[in-house]
Amino acid sequence: MAKLNETPETYKEFSGKYIKTMPKLRAEGRIPGNISQFMQIRLNYKNGPEAIKNAWLSNYDTCDAVIYHPETQNILIDLDSEMLIKISQDTKKLYNGALLLSENKDEAFAIYEQLKKQSNVIEFKNHKLERTIDFKSKEDVKSDPLWRILARDQALLNDYTDFIYDESEKKYGHETPMSIILGSCKGKTPEIRAWYLGRLGNESYVNGADDLDDGGSRLMGILPTRDSTLNTRKYSLQEILDSRFYLR
Repeated sequence: MAKLNETPETYKEFSGKYIKTMPKLRAEGRIPGNISQFMQIRLNYKNGPEAIKNAWLSNYDTCDAVIYHPETQNILIDLDSEMLIKISQDTKKLYNGALLLSENKDEAFAIYEQLKKQSNVIEFKNHKLERTIDFKSKEDVKSDPLWRILARDQALLNDYTDFIYDESEKKYGHETPMSIILGSCKGKTPEIRAWYLGRLGNESYVNGADDLDDGGSRLMGILPTRDSTLNTRKYSLQEILDSRFYLR
C-alpha cells in the first residue's frame, strides 16, 4: 500500500473492486477523494517528502462521475456523485462494468432528466465532445470546459497544470500531458462510470471509461475533520458556470 501521508490516519488507500472498496471506505467515516481534491493534494506535496509526493502522483479512482446517454450520446458530469458514493457490492445494476441508473428503461431516462436539474451536475452535448481530447499546450488545458468543471476552481487548475506539465517533461519527457478519455454508452439505458486520474508516468490523464467491477481500482479515503487544507464544500451550478467555468 502506498505511503500517502505523514499522518497515516488522515488518508487511507482502498484497493480492489470499486463496488467493494467504496462501502469499506464509507464504513470508516471517510469521504472519497474527487478530482479537485487529488489536484490540491498533489500540489500540497510537490515539495514534500519524495516517497509521499510520488505516491500521490500514482493513479486513483474518484467519486466524480460521468453519465452516458445511449441515444443522444450526451454526457452528464456528476460531481461528488451520490450514486457512486452509495454504491455497494450488492448492486445488481452493473452492465459492462457501468452502473445503470435503473434496470427499467423508462425509469432510467427519468432519473437522467432529474439529475440534469441538480446543482452539482453539468450536461455536455454530443456535438461538443471528442472521445479522446488531446491538448497542444498548457493554455489549452486551462481553458478546457471539462477540466475546469472537474477542477472546480480556475486558479487550482492553472497551478496544477503548470506543475504536471513541468514534472511530466522533467521526469518522462512528456510535453503534452493531461488528456481526457471518454467512453460511451454500451447498452440501451444511461450508464454511470467513475472518473479515474492517471499516474504521472501515464501523463496524468483523466479517464471516464473504466469499469466499476475492475479489480484494480484504487480509492482514497479522507478523514474530513483531519485535513483542513482540502476544499470539501459543494459548488453551486452558478459558481461552476460563472466566468471561470463558462461552457464554450
